[in-house]
Amino acid sequence: MAYVDDASRAALLAALDAGGLAEALETVDGEVHVRGEVRGSFFEARDEEEETVWADVTAADVSALGLARALLGGAQVEPAGARDAVAALERDICAVVSAFCAATGSASAVVAVSLLRRTLCSKYHVDHVPLRVMCTYLGAGTEVLSERASLAISLASDRAGRGIGDVAKAIVGSAADAPGFNLKRRSRECELVLLKGEKWPGNAGRAIVHRSPIIDGCCGEWRLCLKVDAPEHVNAVVVGMSDGSK
Repeated sequence: MAYVDDASRAALLAALDAGGLAEALETVDGEVHVRGEVRGSFFEARDEEEETVWADVTAADVSALGLARALLGGAQVEPAGARDAVAALERDICAVVSAFCAATGSASAVVAVSLLRRTLCSKYHVDHVPLRVMCTYLGAGTEVLSERASLAISLASDRAGRGIGDVAKAIVGSAADAPGFNLKRRSRECELVLLKGEKWPGNAGRAIVHRSPIIDGCCGEWRLCLKVDAPEHVNAVVVGMSDGSK
C-alpha cells in the first residue's frame, strides 16, 4: 500500500475548492456514476537506435467521459469556476491513468468516477485485482488497515477459517482508533491510495484490507470518488453515465 499526498494533491484540492465544485455537487439530486476505459501512455521506436518516445493519449478518452455534463448537468447551483474544477479533475485522471499503466504494464485502465450518497463496501475486505488506485476527491476517504493488520487478518483466516478472519477484521477495525495502535487510516481528500490486491504477483494472502467510510445520505453526506483498475480484472466497460437510480 502507498499514499500520495504531495504538493500537487494539495494544489488540486485548492482548485476544487476555488471552483466551488462541492457547492455544485451538494445540489445534485441522487448519485452519478461515470465509467469508461481510458488508454495509457505508449512508447515507440523512432530511429535505428530505438530511441524511446512516450506519448500521452489519455486526454481525449477522459474528455469523452463527459464529466462536466455528468456531474454538473443536474446541479441546481453552478458556481462560475465549477467547470474549471472539473477540467482539473480531468487533468488529474490523465496523470493517474498514465502512472497506473506504467506501473502495471497495461495499455489502458478502467476509470470509474462516482458521486455517492450511500455507503458502499461497508465491511472490511480485500480486492481480487493486482492493483487498484482510489482517490476521494471530496468527502470522507477510504478506511485502510495497515499492512501489519492486514497480514494478521489473512493469517487468522488461513489458519482458523474465514469466519475467524471476519471476527479479526471487526476487532482490528474497532480497535484501530485507540492511541498507539496505528492500525487504521482514513485517506484525505485528493490523496491517492494505491492498494495491492490478491492478484498482484506474490501477494496472495497479503492484500490490504479496507472499506468505504460510513456516510448518511439522509443527512446530506456525500463523496466524489475515483477508482482505477486494469481492464482484464474488472467487469466489461459500457461507457456512459447513470444517476444511480437503478
